[in-house]
Amino acid sequence: MVIVSKDRTIAWTAATWDEASQGDVITPEDEANAKLVAAAPELLESLQLVMDIVATRVSSLSQMDYSKMRKARAVVVQLQRR
Repeated sequence: MVIVSKDRTIAWTAATWDEASQGDVITPEDEANAKLVAAAPELLESLQLVMDIVATRVSSLSQMDYSKMRKARAVVVQLQRR
């Protein structure tokens, strides 16, 4: 399964081996994985924007929510380093 954007190929996924036909088939799971991989940059950018908005309201966050936001920000930073 290949997902192509306007400018380039952005996601590949392996097909699933089908024993009955002795060939590769693209399952709904294969297709969903490829779509998720293709959407990852936009999902990461959206998460960053939401966290920036939440950060402006940090004084009104509970300690638990603040802790969750810090964990999410750490994940974003880690992903951006890849």
